[in-house]
Amino acid sequence: MAIAKKRPLKDIVYQVEAPMDRPIIIITALALLILFLPAILTFNENKTAGTIWFIFATLLSLVMYLIVPRKIIVTSEELVLRSPLFDRKIKRKEILAVQLLSKKDEAGMWRICASGGFFGCYGIFFSKKHSWLYVYASRSKSFVLIATTRKKYVISPLNTEIMSILNSQTQEKI
Repeated sequence: MAIAKKRPLKDIVYQVEAPMDRPIIIITALALLILFLPAILTFNENKTAGTIWFIFATLLSLVMYLIVPRKIIVTSEELVLRSPLFDRKIKRKEILAVQLLSKKDEAGMWRICASGGFFGCYGIFFSKKHSWLYVYASRSKSFVLIATTRKKYVISPLNTEIMSILNSQTQEKI
């Protein structure tokens, strides 16, 4: 499978960065230490096993870093979650509602096939209140829930100004 070259976006209405915040950086640093420590400890006794573990840890870390969105872009027709590897595009006409998740909602999100801190929070989560959630968050706070006709997404922009831009076309409550 070849990775398609990202095309420049037209009609950009708004864009905001989504950098990792301090808790995510700390969790990532600790996870990297735990991930690479066995490679370092094993390498002295068994170079082959140490090398294999190091390659595994490097590839896993690289893939995890590359899939988390680092920029959120709103165009006239789409919401684009831009990661170093790919763009996740959500058509604006499919967006039903946008709201900030409460701390109680955040605490009630269960990881199904997801990461909760290694380079960000991403993957498939489940919530009793919101059902299935597809999370693309590089920050640990200010989660924004975007309900569409097909799925519910959670993002974490640097600021929540994006909510008013997306809400300008819909006023439904989730």
